[in-house]
Amino acid sequence: MHKSIQTLFLFVLATFVATSCVKKKWDEPPVNEIPVGHILTVQDLKDTFANQPIKFDADFSLFGTITADDKSGNLYRNFYLQDETGAILIRTLFSGGLNEGDSVRVYLKGVTLTQFSGMMQLDSVNVDKNVIKQATQKFIQPQSVTLEQVLTDESLIAKLIKIENVEFATSDLGLTFANAAQLQTQNRNLVDCNGNTVIVRTSGYANFANTVVPSGNGSLIAVLGIFNGTRQLYLRRVSDLNMNGERCTGGPVVCDPVNAVSEDFSSAVNNVDFSMSCWQNIATTGTRVWRGRSGSDANGNHVQATAFGSGENNVTWLITPPINSNGTNTLSFQTQTAFWVHNGLTVHISINYDGTNPNAATWVPLPATIAGSSSGSSWISSGQIQLFGFMPQGYTGNFHVAFRYNGNGTDATSSYRVDNVIIN
Repeated sequence: MHKSIQTLFLFVLATFVATSCVKKKWDEPPVNEIPVGHILTVQDLKDTFANQPIKFDADFSLFGTITADDKSGNLYRNFYLQDETGAILIRTLFSGGLNEGDSVRVYLKGVTLTQFSGMMQLDSVNVDKNVIKQATQKFIQPQSVTLEQVLTDESLIAKLIKIENVEFATSDLGLTFANAAQLQTQNRNLVDCNGNTVIVRTSGYANFANTVVPSGNGSLIAVLGIFNGTRQLYLRRVSDLNMNGERCTGGPVVCDPVNAVSEDFSSAVNNVDFSMSCWQNIATTGTRVWRGRSGSDANGNHVQATAFGSGENNVTWLITPPINSNGTNTLSFQTQTAFWVHNGLTVHISINYDGTNPNAATWVPLPATIAGSSSGSSWISSGQIQLFGFMPQGYTGNFHVAFRYNGNGTDATSSYRVDNVIIN
């Protein structure tokens, strides 16, 4: 009896294993072979297109390499593909799924070849169903071109390119690539030394939207697009810019924004025009500028502006480096007068000063306490000024603070002194 039970058990077990194997085989999904069909190139697509959308209803494939993806947020659901004949924009149904350097086959059945505002694209591409990755990290090097070629060469549209000897326009210096606070797309102007210019367009959703545009001359890598006949560049990331050289179109090299300022002017030299890296000392009327002064009181060295003895009207500005807005910035400083006759000092903030002409910027007066007729020789504290109340709500760009002195050297005039400027 025992032997019979054992034999029956082995039979059932064998049957179960066999059945399980069969069932496992039945549960395997069928292999989804995506046919290659007829192979097309980017140039074939361009030659075929006749300004009318074409929806592929047969087996066609396009092979190429992804040169730009949507990871940074600047190219939402937009990917750029390049082969040996050219480049094209791929517009996908969903974000993600493709990475720069992916070598892919795009199965074109169900995909539409069309144009949007002059930009040819493969539209409604389902990455899961229409794209078969062949390899990864097959990065394509950008094609080196001039800015003049960018504006004239049709073959460069949608390509990854590198432009040398370019810089951002003076009017854009100190500005960020886009408005991150309002999530607004904005244009910046890229120029060369021959007067050519092209738009660099950046989404407010880009993870570098709040980055200040470089102030020097150098190179830029981007993909080239077109919108209603206007060519424009799209950046992949800020590390694709190398722009630290000397400018050729004028304007100062604007310093990188700082997070805080704490300046006691200890380096100021008595009776010498004040000069410090990233601070600006500019006369917009007359010739007088801020000068260093060695005081005999507890404050020690500081800076002074005066029109006394100049024989002219004087307006001179002492402007801080650009400062990152953090939503809680405050300002404090000290002032002193000598031979008070008039209130000649005001303090201002600007979010659009470009580092060139103070009169071209918008300056908002700040309600600081400033030394006056009753101060005598005392140093007067400005009080703690909350700067964020004088900038747009949610602003995340940079700003400058300026000390503006005005006086008339042909009449009795006051001298004004500034020290211990703190912004954090």
